[in-house]
Amino acid sequence: MMKYDVVCDAFLDDLIKAVNERLKKGWQLVGGIATMTHPPRYTVFYQAMVKENDSRKHLPKNSK
Repeated sequence: MMKYDVVCDAFLDDLIKAVNERLKKGWQLVGGIATMTHPPRYTVFYQAMVKENDSRKHLPKNSK
């Protein structure tokens, strides 16, 4: 099973830091950065990410 998440932040530098931390933990990018602007001048940055679950964790102890 795959995990999906969207990282968001109002500051691009903080989004980059959060995404880089997830990349170190095995997450992968899905597409590029998206933005949403809320008038008059508030912007939120988004990055979709996925991570493959380790299916071995879900096997019974005696399974090979």
